[in-house]
Amino acid sequence: MANGHERAHGRTPERNWTIHLVQHSHTDIGYTASQHEMLPAHLHYLDMALDCCDRTDGYPDEARFRWTCEAAWPVREYIRRRPSRQIDRLRARCSEGRIEPTALMFNMSEITPEAGLVASLQPIREINDALGIRIRTAMQNDVNGVAWAMADYLPPCGVRYLTMGVHRYRSVLPFKVPTAFWWESPSGSRMLAYRADHYLTGNWLGFNPESSLEHWISMGAADRPTPETSLAEYLASLEERGYPYSHLMVQYSGHETDNSHPSTEQCDLIRRWNETHDRIVLKSATAGEFLRWIEEHHGTGLPSLRVAWPDWWTDGFGSAARETGASRDAHAALSATNALLAMARVSGADIPDASITRLTETREQILFYDEHTFGSVDSVADPHSPHTCEQWSEKASYVWQGVQNSALVREEALGYLAPLSDAAMQPVARVYNTLNWTRTEPARLFIPFDVVPRGYAVKITDPDTGAACPAQVVCERPGDRPKETVLAYDRPAGRFVTFMAPAVPALGWKDFRIETGPEEDEDAPAEPLDIRTIENRWFSLALDDRTASVVSLRHRPTGRELVDTESQWRLGQVIFENFPVPEGACHDTGRVFRPEAFRRESARACHIERQERTALWQRVIFSCDFPGCTNPGGLRVEIRLWHEREQLDFVYHLRKEYSTSPEAVYVAFPFSGDGTELRYDGQGGEVMPGAGQVEGSSADWQTIQHYVRVADARGQTILSIPRVPLVQLGGLNLGAWQYVPEIPRPHVFSWVMNNYWWTNFRASQGGEWSWTCSLTSTEESSRAVAARFGAECHSPLIARLERVAKLETRSRILVTPGNVLAVEMRPERGGDGIILQLRELDGQDTTCRIEVPDGTSAPRMEEVDVTGRPLRPLPDPVRIPGFGVRFVRLALR
Repeated sequence: MANGHERAHGRTPERNWTIHLVQHSHTDIGYTASQHEMLPAHLHYLDMALDCCDRTDGYPDEARFRWTCEAAWPVREYIRRRPSRQIDRLRARCSEGRIEPTALMFNMSEITPEAGLVASLQPIREINDALGIRIRTAMQNDVNGVAWAMADYLPPCGVRYLTMGVHRYRSVLPFKVPTAFWWESPSGSRMLAYRADHYLTGNWLGFNPESSLEHWISMGAADRPTPETSLAEYLASLEERGYPYSHLMVQYSGHETDNSHPSTEQCDLIRRWNETHDRIVLKSATAGEFLRWIEEHHGTGLPSLRVAWPDWWTDGFGSAARETGASRDAHAALSATNALLAMARVSGADIPDASITRLTETREQILFYDEHTFGSVDSVADPHSPHTCEQWSEKASYVWQGVQNSALVREEALGYLAPLSDAAMQPVARVYNTLNWTRTEPARLFIPFDVVPRGYAVKITDPDTGAACPAQVVCERPGDRPKETVLAYDRPAGRFVTFMAPAVPALGWKDFRIETGPEEDEDAPAEPLDIRTIENRWFSLALDDRTASVVSLRHRPTGRELVDTESQWRLGQVIFENFPVPEGACHDTGRVFRPEAFRRESARACHIERQERTALWQRVIFSCDFPGCTNPGGLRVEIRLWHEREQLDFVYHLRKEYSTSPEAVYVAFPFSGDGTELRYDGQGGEVMPGAGQVEGSSADWQTIQHYVRVADARGQTILSIPRVPLVQLGGLNLGAWQYVPEIPRPHVFSWVMNNYWWTNFRASQGGEWSWTCSLTSTEESSRAVAARFGAECHSPLIARLERVAKLETRSRILVTPGNVLAVEMRPERGGDGIILQLRELDGQDTTCRIEVPDGTSAPRMEEVDVTGRPLRPLPDPVRIPGFGVRFVRLALR
């Protein structure tokens, strides 16, 4: 057993090593082939993995084939689509420990909200039940971050471990070496996490016998690596950099490619190696085996990190701003629909499992958009290739099918809540509130002309006071029909009306009378607005008509100036960015960020198209020319200050030209403040950039869920942008590649779109697209206030025309106190209860009351895990730890 085999380039590892070689197939849904080919391939790979187990049963144990199923989706589908004899084989190999299913449905991006993450974890229970196992390990590969909520969601359902096979391309690699630590959620729930090296490290070390010398030379290597020459070098390097253990997990695929089929060639190599080496032992393993070894031998000494793990790669979703915005809208709509179904079940409606299944399948369509694989490997190098065009069409179809079906399941849910009616009953606007606090907000409703005739005003009355609600006819796209679009947009059958709906009860509804008002004067001009004095009770603002932005925003109750008046950019100013590709550069090297190369400019030729005071707001609409757009008028900016809401909206319409040159669009929000803290809503908790995240995780840009806020002792300013998840904080940071983010000033740049990747994501995007940025400022600086504002922006009130005999104002479920957010509630499938997902917002241990008003008896409550599996009975009230999560089942019958 010659130790000379373990020497490379004069470097010899000093300690004895055991290498856990973990074979898997990296699950890209696309990239190497079109999306429709992926599931058939991965089902076949599981068949092959079972055969590989059979073929190596006679090998020494450390050389027997083992397989880690990187994603739960193929395993669930295998159970659903294979005959029982194959399921029996899989069950036996899982029980033996030769095949390990893992917990995460896909390798996910960061755009998915918490309710979507919960939906993505439902396969855990189905797999556990079908195979008679308990999944213990979660695996995320390629993507270099993971949702913080996983540290809350996974441990209660038995998942103890998380391994991250990080791809460091276009990112900064956390930690100097592969690192194990206890990863804690904001509430202190924890799991053992391991930052592994790249998921194909084993292939690169030479556990890839079919690779040719020409392949490795093309990759920049001087020679073809083999385990004999490369493994010792790798281990010696780890020792020099401080890797503390004698055991190491090395991931690899049967062949050096994503979506690889399994292979037993490495099993033969392991057997031969162990016959001739004693200081470095190779062991075929699953990921969970290695992580269990870490816990058993070093668990008590591991550090605990209560930090988020944000992802560098979600910036690629800015290459499809329209579809990404649609995904965000659809997720919010589906959560609202689930709340409607829960209210219907509480009200006594019989909700069939088929309805719940349709909603679940719709959510999964959106999740297929959210997972990390966007398109073809040559999406930027050859944007017109058949592979690129086909894969983007399939990827986009996921979100648009989800959008279509979300509208259908919404109508299905409203049908269960609709009152029995006939034409003789009075028409009402029934307004539903799907959040767990009373809201006074605008609602939008289509009113046919047979309810209020053409030419007459629409009058909507609050039944509590008898007063008319402020209302106006509106449209979505100012400028299409210049004279009547803004305030008198008609469809042939009726009109869209937005009205202020006061005191709509929590998780319930309120009926508003619809009446015919006085005859309208179509020629009456809108009330003029003096743009020098735009203010309401809370805000006073001054506009810069050269840049269609706000130069000053003063919070009147406190006298604070909210805008950094010394900033280069104004509040709400739209910025265009590009950089030249060096002559002769390839599609990848030409897109390397060089801070000195960026060119930035803003709107030009801005003029005021309309300025007016209406029943609901004061607003100014600008038409501007903008780089990269179809000009003139390629950019429209509406600045809207509400009369009776502490809210300022910026509504943008951008008519983008298609271009494959590197470019991006931002909106600037340079807030003022010395000594302020800037925080944002992440997946599972509020994140403080820097101290609140894994070092080396995404620092130059962030992905927000519902809000970003700037807070100090005097109050806070909160910004919510439902359709645009990406932001850069403190400045425009591209090319900095910070290991730890530095936020020198509370400036927020909403990163609307870009095409800066060289693979996978889109090379260009175009057409007209719109989005809204909403902000408020409050004297109270609690997280709960920010979370509520963000939730309201993402989940507006739902208005529906009904006919009723008697007006109703009803709350169907009460969840209190105010620092508890009902993230989502849904009817359970196969039962008569509903499941509530609750999160405490302010870091205070809280007793939460859950009530069903008008119920014949108090519902029985039990805690369940993220999959709905029962854990324990719950007392009333329910105790929730600070920042904690509870999944609560209410048994209604």
